[in-house]
Amino acid sequence: MAKSTMRNWLRSPTLLKLFVGQHIVNGLTVAICVVAVALAAAAAFGLSAGQAAMLGAISAAISDFPAPWRAKARILVVGFSFAIVATSLTQLARGSAFTEVAAIGLIAFAAGMVTGYGRWALSLSAQFLVPMVLVLGMPRADLATSLRVEELFALGGFAYIALTLAASQLTSAGERRLMASECFRELASYLRAIARFTDPEVDLNEVYGRAIRQQAALADQLQAARAILLDHPRTTPARVRLAATIGLLLDVFDALVAAQSDLVSLRDIPAAETLLTRIGVAIRSAALDLQHLSLELLTTANPGLPPGHEVATNAMRREAARLVAAGEVAGAEAATIEATMERLLYAREQIRRLEHALGDDAAARVAIGEVDLSAFRPRRSYDPRVLAQHLTISAPVFLFAVRLSAAMMAGALIAVSLGRVGHGN
Repeated sequence: MAKSTMRNWLRSPTLLKLFVGQHIVNGLTVAICVVAVALAAAAAFGLSAGQAAMLGAISAAISDFPAPWRAKARILVVGFSFAIVATSLTQLARGSAFTEVAAIGLIAFAAGMVTGYGRWALSLSAQFLVPMVLVLGMPRADLATSLRVEELFALGGFAYIALTLAASQLTSAGERRLMASECFRELASYLRAIARFTDPEVDLNEVYGRAIRQQAALADQLQAARAILLDHPRTTPARVRLAATIGLLLDVFDALVAAQSDLVSLRDIPAAETLLTRIGVAIRSAALDLQHLSLELLTTANPGLPPGHEVATNAMRREAARLVAAGEVAGAEAATIEATMERLLYAREQIRRLEHALGDDAAARVAIGEVDLSAFRPRRSYDPRVLAQHLTISAPVFLFAVRLSAAMMAGALIAVSLGRVGHGN
């Protein structure tokens, strides 16, 4: 019974997504580093000093996401520098209600403008706002005490950055495998979403909604994996294999999107009911293969090939051939079935190539060829001139920054009207 329960747990996509993934490792690393900074600061400078250092560590951790070492170091330092600017300005402006509200508005405007760098910069935006709010919750103090708090805040943040970068070096090999594993898991979930097209009883709008959401999740996962797996991809055979999965995953993705469009047409052919059932079984079997591969990749750098479920694939192929040969479909309907089968079999072939490349060095090298994969690694720009184009009254980023600033100042005015209580932030 226990073994059966474990098997069911491992087959649950929802549970796997919640409890197995990069977010677990990253969350544990963040928690350990923050606690280490807080304990060290409390032991060295006292409990209140430990609190300020811990706030610094928390503020630095806001932009701590899985990334190659250099890229992670850059965003951590830049983001925490923004946090220091925000907290310093906040503490200096706390002499009067007017300057405090004005400082909050200025910081919020800067936080809104930073989003002009792109979606990846949302954490940088938060590093203006969250540290500011944390400092507003601290007791008011004279200039000397405020500077001391800021000193400890900065010390805690930079100590956190040093610790997390050291941890990143130690976990980099496993991080690549974990990221690739998540890509396989998301692809398996997308296959399950596509398989629902083969059930005529399920509402088509619901199926489309689920498939589109899963497409977006897979695209996001591939984008995140690109930054890690394409960093120095030819250094070791293991890196070559993992880097090859990116290009092959894109091939699979394209093939599945094309096949998905055809499945809708099959639902309108009465004679294709059994074929749809066979297709659904084959697609779900492929999803199980990929989920199995995703889990195996967590335990070994050289996973074995999954079964392949050729029986399900052949059953699908035979049923399509039978329909055409028996004359149950003809003309446009026969052409639709043949086109659908061609795309599905091509998608299955691409999935098999992907599985081979993950466990075979030669297959991975063939998949990559002479392409310089590092050229496809995302490169983030911190150039202030990127934001200059958004400094116009009609720019969406500028309007967002203005709205954010106005909202934060409104909140600050309410807090001041409450008598400047410590929780007014």
